[in-house]
Amino acid sequence: MAGAGSGYGAADALSPRPRRRPPRRAAAQFAALRAALASAAAEARADEGDAAAADAVATLDAVAARVGDWPLERCDHDTLVHGATRAYRRGRAALAAVEKAPSVERLHDLRKRVKDLWYHGRLLEEAWPRVVKAQSRAAHDLADLLGDDHDLAVLAERVERGVPTDAPIDDDAVLGLIARRRVELQAEAMPIARRLYAEPPKAFRARLREYVHAAGVERRVAEAA
Repeated sequence: MAGAGSGYGAADALSPRPRRRPPRRAAAQFAALRAALASAAAEARADEGDAAAADAVATLDAVAARVGDWPLERCDHDTLVHGATRAYRRGRAALAAVEKAPSVERLHDLRKRVKDLWYHGRLLEEAWPRVVKAQSRAAHDLADLLGDDHDLAVLAERVERGVPTDAPIDDDAVLGLIARRRVELQAEAMPIARRLYAEPPKAFRARLREYVHAAGVERRVAEAA
């Protein structure tokens, strides 16, 4: 089901932009591909029916029931900084792996690590909103770019397996467009990733700790005034 949905959305993203004035044949192929993927997604949802929703609700209920047991009383600013640093270190390692060999799996793992960093950044934004929010926005933008790249990789796999359509599709042409778009997305994503993970983890942790300490001092001064 997830693959069908991803391919459907990626087909929309692949559609030639108006300013490129695509040939009618190319436009027809995209329309046929989009329609076929939309139909596959609808069939997948119909096959799963209410059972998938019920399973999801049961899982969420089970998680909610355990929330009261979480040791949140020990969660302070040092804990948040430690968690953010661990996420940062894992993301930096994932980036190094991508730089060595940018496989679909490694790019997808980098996206997951970037999203981890984004979540941690949101928890620490108040330490210095101007800086930490900017980093969080960069992480969010990077995750979106890597997500689009992964969707296109999934779409390529679908096309290679064969997508039954009402109109003939030139698989090689579509795969070529996917490959070119993925190159564009990665070319946009990688500079952001390099900047986001530019400093060593120890320096990242020290910087966050200083932000949190300064924010605490400012808060105490404001409360005493």
